[in-house]
Amino acid sequence: MTPEQFQSALDHSSQGHETVVAGAAVRYRRWQKIGAPGVLLVHGHAAHSQWWDHIGPALHDRFDVTAIDLTGAGDSDHRDYYTPALFAAELVAVSQSVGYQSPIIVGHSFGGTLSRIACWLYPNWAGQLILVDSVIAPPKRSSDAKGKDPIKPVSAKRPPKPPRYYDSLEKAVTRFRLRPRQPSRHPHIVAHIAARSIRKTPRGYTYKLDRGLFDKLLTSVTLPPAATMLAELAIPKSAIIGDLSYFFDTSTELGRGNRAQLYQLLPDAHIQVIPEAFHHVPLDQPLAFIDALWRAFGSRAHNLDAGDR
Repeated sequence: MTPEQFQSALDHSSQGHETVVAGAAVRYRRWQKIGAPGVLLVHGHAAHSQWWDHIGPALHDRFDVTAIDLTGAGDSDHRDYYTPALFAAELVAVSQSVGYQSPIIVGHSFGGTLSRIACWLYPNWAGQLILVDSVIAPPKRSSDAKGKDPIKPVSAKRPPKPPRYYDSLEKAVTRFRLRPRQPSRHPHIVAHIAARSIRKTPRGYTYKLDRGLFDKLLTSVTLPPAATMLAELAIPKSAIIGDLSYFFDTSTELGRGNRAQLYQLLPDAHIQVIPEAFHHVPLDQPLAFIDALWRAFGSRAHNLDAGDR
């Protein structure tokens, strides 16, 4: 995607909105197309809704598109603690606030994990799930001997990481990094999302993300293994992965294992591998990614019935 193509996408600006979930403001951006099927774009960890600024407009021809800022990210509130169920409730609440029925959910990385959980917790909610370079955790069940539903921290307890402050926006932007580390194929796209990852405060410029999110992330042990969750979903489901992704690169043991598991869980025809793409597929190969989304949408791309939004 050339800088000119990127700017053309940005010219189709979205509108910002807000809803409240469990006491926290959840903000989202919408490219509205009344009567069209709904698509909800879900960012990964440490990202935000504007990572989709060049993707949403490309889908707007046939879809009503919404990109969420999960709590702890973007312009949404930070919480004292987070749970998968809370994140799932945010996804459902945003889609309902814009009137979607059976929306297509596109989740990247950690956003894919949360999207899968939301689809499992709310089986009548979504109409389709598309995972973007999102790892399916190895089957592993935790259970409580007394059948309770305890809440346990994912990571060891430690003090939340304090925000870092910078003297200028430019200095803060220089600290922006893609994680996992990877080449930046489109620096103009990365520069755009980096500048919108930062806010000005009386103490200086700081990143919007909650740096302590994973330290405050709690999970219910009654959630089934990820593979079981995916298998139990009755809706169409597919995956788009980067061929060079840290998580799916077949030159590494990790990548081979993750890719093998994905092919065990989904039909080959439902998995698209994007050449020359790393983990951040929408940034690395945006045009190929957009084409892959259209293929994954299938017949939904042609369904403009207002009753199936």
